[in-house]
Amino acid sequence: MVLAIHVQPFWVFFSFIRRGEDHWNSDKIYLESGFVPSYSSPVFHEGCFYFLGQTGCLAIFDPNRDEKDELDMWVELDSPGNPCASPIMNCYMVDCNGERMSVFVGHMGQWVRLYMLDHSSMVWKETKDLGDSVLFLSQVGSRLTKTTKLQVPPGLENRIYFPRFNKKEGTCTFYDLSAGKFHTSCNDHGREDYYGTTSFSDCAWIEPSYHKLADQELDWLHKEAS
Repeated sequence: MVLAIHVQPFWVFFSFIRRGEDHWNSDKIYLESGFVPSYSSPVFHEGCFYFLGQTGCLAIFDPNRDEKDELDMWVELDSPGNPCASPIMNCYMVDCNGERMSVFVGHMGQWVRLYMLDHSSMVWKETKDLGDSVLFLSQVGSRLTKTTKLQVPPGLENRIYFPRFNKKEGTCTFYDLSAGKFHTSCNDHGREDYYGTTSFSDCAWIEPSYHKLADQELDWLHKEAS
């Protein structure tokens, strides 16, 4: 399924298309409660799209529900709430092996906090360790990947790569969770914010795939294609 969204004050406009369909389905939702979606892409899980609000709350869009009843298609959850006491500048949500992970960033990166959603209590629980994985963030799409899968030298694990680049060198900005500092190259000493870097809001991280697709898989109108 492919989902396109456009957010305006108090409104969210949806267009989606399923495999095997030859037209887009469109709808709009009026946000009576004042829920403001973040600029992060939603996470698709068990047939639904999970939206992260700018204050850490969640909403669910279910395209499989009756399109005539927008209340069934869009549900704003009472919890979790805002896990941060400080003002949030940016936030992201990522699929973590079927679990929901969120990243909240303070003004100019002065703090970075990582949370996992505890489904039993529906609260964000802070974590400070990605293990042998590395996190790539952007508004277009974020992903968590094991460094073993990327086949890169040791030392890249437990990092968060941001869509920001050093203005002079053009090097990518990453946050080292172990040290709690930002770096723009592997040799600098790091700093506790990302001043001096430039944000790229419309960029995306691409993971190369060497899987060769069959003609049937490339046929969008073929419903059984994987």
